[in-house]
Amino acid sequence: MDLITEIFWVIITYILYVIFETIFTMLGTKLVKINVELKQIVVISAIKSITYIIFGFVPIFGNLLGIMAAAYLNKDMFDVNWKNGFTIELPTVVFILIAMLLSIIFGIVVL
Repeated sequence: MDLITEIFWVIITYILYVIFETIFTMLGTKLVKINVELKQIVVISAIKSITYIIFGFVPIFGNLLGIMAAAYLNKDMFDVNWKNGFTIELPTVVFILIAMLLSIIFGIVVL
């Protein structure tokens, strides 16, 4: 593949990541029962996606660090406490656990 094609796929993948993160953050804010504008959710989801990608390079504890950073971002952006920050992240954590379980079952190796 040439460089332009790779850049195109990185951008498309990031956009999909932000869309999924926005959906999960919206579900999390409904769990906590706070009213937040969609614009705020999209902005924080874009930032959280970048933090998940960066912490994903850390072996073993990368996902845990990403979840902790995302909970802090939720706490800071939505003016909630730590418990609600982690509760907002709960749909994302469930999705990550399901994805990991399915990858183990089907033998998918993610590098």
